[in-house]
Order: sequence, then structure tokens, then C-alpha cells
Amino acid sequence: MLVTQVGAKLLDGFEEYSSKDETDPTAPPAPIGPLLEALKHFQGDEETREHAHFVTFRNNLNKIMGTPYNSKNDWTFQAEKRVGCVYLDVRKTQQDIESNRNPHENQRRGAFAGRRFELYSTYPKPSVSTDDDQRQVNEDEEFCSISAITLGDKRLVVAAEIDCYEDLGDSREKAREYIELKTFRLLQREKDQFVFERFKLLVFWIQSFLVGTPKIVCAFRNDDFEVCKLQSFRVTEIPSFCRKHWVRQMLDRLLDRCD
Repeated sequence: MLVTQVGAKLLDGFEEYSSKDETDPTAPPAPIGPLLEALKHFQGDEETREHAHFVTFRNNLNKIMGTPYNSKNDWTFQAEKRVGCVYLDVRKTQQDIESNRNPHENQRRGAFAGRRFELYSTYPKPSVSTDDDQRQVNEDEEFCSISAITLGDKRLVVAAEIDCYEDLGDSREKAREYIELKTFRLLQREKDQFVFERFKLLVFWIQSFLVGTPKIVCAFRNDDFEVCKLQSFRVTEIPSFCRKHWVRQMLDRLLDRCD
């Protein structure tokens, strides 16, 4: 991971940007087929590997875990049980489709800025340059990890998009750690602080906690989408930092009840 420079312009290239079409209700946003193929490749025949209770993309667990504090957005997924294992497939709701069909301009800018920050933070060129074709925002490219995790007495195989990793530069067994990259507007008012701690950090924490990502780097930007500040958060410290807005134990209990 490289450090994005303060002052980097997160809307460079926005005029040429064409977002992914997510309005087709029949097209799954994250088809489970490639995940199953990867499991077969790395683990061999189904009869020889230890069975998980659930196989899913992280997106579905995000929805379940965030439910106690979600009062606005509906969600759905498709489930199929085979030989004692439940396979969860990501699905869009009508609310998702309508939102993607007519996105607000600032919503499009925000999505692009997040992708641009990821490129600036990971591609080995000065972060103010977008001349190279490889530095153009491309929503079809992403790195996906597959993790084996345990929640309560349940074993899960979870696939998740990973933004980047940091090489720890030593000989320890865990020589790298995953990093989640985020953007948010500068916290200038009390309301901004509330929204960030109550909503954004909740989402950031759930995403990171589920696949063991220990660190989040957030770029705070101004209204012109220029990076004004970079701040790192240790994932283990976020629940304590936000305890006046949400309680981790309530989220844990909901996942423990999944059967």
C-alpha cells in the first residue's frame, strides 16, 4: 500500500467514467459460481474437505449483522441447503435497483471518489497522476479473498473484496495485513461527526471484522473532493470509540442465532 497525498483530487477522470449497470434484476451482483469453483480448486473434491455450515460472500453477512441498527433499507439473499451446508447468494432488492437506476449526482461522485482513492493508494505512481490507463477507475477489477471463520459454533467460508494489504516486512508467519480504504467528507459540524460514528464506522467495522481486516484508512475530503486529511483506525478499537451509538454485542448475538 502507498500513502495517498493530501491534496489529491478524487474526481480526476470522472467525466470519462462509466459506472457498472446494476439495474438488471436478473444479474446477481456477486455470483456464487466463481467462489465454488475456487473452493474446489484449492480444497479438492467435496468428499475430502471439511464441511462448512455456510458459504457466502461477505455482503450477505453485512446485511444480517447490521439489521439491529438498520431502519431504512430492506435486503434479501437467496439460500440453498445442500449436504448440511447453506449457500447464500447475493441478490438485489427493488429498492437497490431503483436507487441504481436514478442515482443522485453526488452519489455517483462519491462512488467514483472511493475507487479513485483505492487507485491512488495502491498504484506505484505519484498520487496526483492519472495519465496511465491502468490508473483509470475500472469497477470490473477487484481482488477477492476467501476466509474460513468461526462464529459461535458455526463454520463459515466467506469471500470478500479486499482493497489492499500492507507488507509488514518481517519473517513472521503473518507477513502482511489487509487494509480497508474509505472516503468521507470532512467532519466540520457536530452532525457530520454523528453520521460518521453512528452509520459509517458501523458499516466499516462490520465489513472489516467479518474477514479479519485489522486496519481502516479513511481519506477525509472537502466539497471539491480533494483529500484534506488521512486517518487510520484500528478495527478492534472502533466499537469502544462508537459505544454511545451502537453496541457490538447486539450485532454478535444476531449472527450467533443464524442456523
